Amino acid sequence: MKIAERLAAEFKIGTAAVARTLALLDAGAAIPFIARYRKEQTGGLAEHRIREIARRRDGLRTLEERRTALTAALREKGLLSPERETALQETTDAAELEDFALSLTPRENSRAARARDAGLEPLARWLVDLEDAAADVSAEAAKFINAGKGIETAEAALRVAGDILAEEWADDPEARKSHRALVRAEGVVVTSAREEYAGRKSKYEIYYLFRESIQAIPSHRALAVIRGEREKVLKIELAFPKKPALRNLVVRFIRHPKSAAAPFLTDVALDALDRILAPAVKAGVLREIREKAEGEAFKVFGENLRDLLMAAPAGRQAVLGVDPGFRAGCKLAVVAPTGKFIEYRTIYPNAPKNDADGAKRALLEAVCEHKIALVAVGGGQAGRETETFVRAALGELPERTSP
Repeated sequence: MKIAERLAAEFKIGTAAVARTLALLDAGAAIPFIARYRKEQTGGLAEHRIREIARRRDGLRTLEERRTALTAALREKGLLSPERETALQETTDAAELEDFALSLTPRENSRAARARDAGLEPLARWLVDLEDAAADVSAEAAKFINAGKGIETAEAALRVAGDILAEEWADDPEARKSHRALVRAEGVVVTSAREEYAGRKSKYEIYYLFRESIQAIPSHRALAVIRGEREKVLKIELAFPKKPALRNLVVRFIRHPKSAAAPFLTDVALDALDRILAPAVKAGVLREIREKAEGEAFKVFGENLRDLLMAAPAGRQAVLGVDPGFRAGCKLAVVAPTGKFIEYRTIYPNAPKNDADGAKRALLEAVCEHKIALVAVGGGQAGRETETFVRAALGELPERTSP
């Protein structure tokens, strides 16, 4: 799916309008300029909406660049079958893309790699394929004892063979996707003080014993605990329901739950969850929490700043705004103390019409009729001439009614 089509679907906007907006952004047009002067091309998109589209466009382009690089690297290594390439092209989540790449790229010098080097992979495959509930697992494992490789007992052979399966299961894209969804939906952010800060006062002490659902934690608290960890004051854990997480692995990978190897394979699934899968997913979910919190924080800051900038600088007063001009005249707009628009007029005090008397009469009528407290004259073309005219006209008002 093209980026314009993807954005149109996500933001529920017409594809043509999104494509034109992207073209304007790519041409270097500023977002405020696009929002104000290119409404006919964007379909009237507001500035904040264009900014969201621009941010999401950057994320999707980064995803496509990463997908292209991974595809080339995997093809060069001979690891990319047509089926795998199709799956890679269909992946739309950045985290899932990395999961997919990880599943196709063997880890170097890991426990699983050392186990394969010790010749334990056939035992790992035998354990997974075993169906017999009465089979002697220890006797089979004893066949792989290799003192030269540090495998001196059947139990050691089983343990090392389990390292191969644990890594494979933890790196499986579907397993990671499932566990990530579980953590996102039911995970809890748990923080505690690092040992050197226990009992000491700090600006993060309210988070020394803290826990809150990932779904419920507000942006300011999420950013605070992440900042506390970055400053090495706090430790962050992501708690999740362990039984469902383990059950997902068991159901996915233990094909023969009544076999003699099933209890051992369940221990392997637990090792995969605790040692590899949970820490890897934790890092990704924490990154998502931070990015979401930062986005919400920017949004709140923007709303607060807008309220501040839009606040009446002189309080609740009736205001007359004057937009200067020559040939097209000067536009008058009356705004009530509540900010509601009341009236619009056009006057022509400047060349070429030079209707100073009529302009003065209309101006003073608006001032008196609406009890204007403030008059604001814009700058730009004819600004100085219009200001001179307005000052002179207002000077003819009685002192008690002059704004």
